[in-house]
Amino acid sequence: MTVRKVCIVSKTARYPDILERFAARGWQAEFRTLSARPSEDEVLAALQGVHGVIAGPEPYSRRVLESLPDLRAIARTGVGYDEIDVAAATERGVAVCTTLGTNDRAVADLTVGLMIALARGIVPAHADIADRGLFQRPNAIDFSGKTVGLVGTGAIGRHVARRVRAFDCAVLLYDVTQDPAFAREVDGSYVDFERLLRKSDFISLHLPLSPRTRNIINTDALMRMKRSAFLVNTARGGVVDEHALWRALSDGVIAGAALDVFEKEPLVAESPLRSLPNVILTPHMGGITAEAMRRAALLAAEHVHHLLEGSRPSSCINAEVLDHPQPIPANQS
Repeated sequence: MTVRKVCIVSKTARYPDILERFAARGWQAEFRTLSARPSEDEVLAALQGVHGVIAGPEPYSRRVLESLPDLRAIARTGVGYDEIDVAAATERGVAVCTTLGTNDRAVADLTVGLMIALARGIVPAHADIADRGLFQRPNAIDFSGKTVGLVGTGAIGRHVARRVRAFDCAVLLYDVTQDPAFAREVDGSYVDFERLLRKSDFISLHLPLSPRTRNIINTDALMRMKRSAFLVNTARGGVVDEHALWRALSDGVIAGAALDVFEKEPLVAESPLRSLPNVILTPHMGGITAEAMRRAALLAAEHVHHLLEGSRPSSCINAEVLDHPQPIPANQS
């Protein structure tokens, strides 16, 4: 009998009871720690002989996948899969799952929190008191009643729309696929990208990273925004041209920005964004709450269980693999 081997490398999925659940099935499961920015070689060394992995943001390139012949299942504790070569995984019969729906409310909460922090100048006010000993009130505006433009109306964008409506904000929506029923629900309007840029007081990004969306916020887009507008990105770093944003923030083209994601993570020390007073920077923490991490870890473990037992998980990025499952390789003595 082949014993399933599972490795948990995601730093947000280290719950002992998950190991216990795998052990109760007679599987071998263990935590393995990778560095903050693991190389392909580090991933290869950690995952030799593993059939299923509960993954973080480490790279699963074609080279990595071709060098892990036993691997059959990758379950990401998150919704993004930028670091996974899905085409190569599909060719090799490796199923790829994410934990969609486990952290969308958490990301939406942070998004609205960042909007309010920008509007009220909360971060510079704190720095004035804590770092400089000053007690002065920042320039601030109401968040209530402003126009919020949402670029992307998937699960997170929808939760943001519902939250900002509680502040009596007008909602503009942009997406390649429109949902009139949702627009009616939030009393919002689908508009073209140009109109959203020109009319919004706050623009919030909720897009996957793809060739179409890369640098969707560039110099041209920033120039079309109001000078009083704020940009919030809790989606993927690559959808914003960071150099163009730095220039726009430095030159007063827009009023400010809040970024939870960056093109390279962690944000490089030499990034000029670090020195700007009108930007809030957070460490890709949108989906990182105790509750969301727990939900994601449990769902990822459930995905791995289904995939290695030959049943279908609740969702799969490359579902065609499930129609022609590859056998689990026999354990080597």
